Amino acid sequence: MPGQARHRHGGQTVACSGTTLTVDGRTVNEPYLHLGDDSYSGLNFGPVTVPAGHIWVEGDHRSDAADSRYHRNSPTGGAVPVSDVVGPVRAVVWPLLF
Repeated sequence: MPGQARHRHGGQTVACSGTTLTVDGRTVNEPYLHLGDDSYSGLNFGPVTVPAGHIWVEGDHRSDAADSRYHRNSPTGGAVPVSDVVGPVRAVVWPLLF
């Protein structure tokens, strides 16, 4: 599903080694990533356990996304409080052919 951020819920464990993302120890297949985007290169992290009441978000064009991975040194470890989530997506602006 191109154009959508992916999120993990409180209690889940997220990690990345090389270009492999794992959630709760299982490799995640991500066919929605922007083609040619070596999004995890140099961004090894984890495991990170998402706190209760938070979500972990990652964009589909990760080389251009300032998502949870880039905020791991914040007080919430990169996780976003669910209370900060404004609402559901109502429109997709890019890609145009979605």
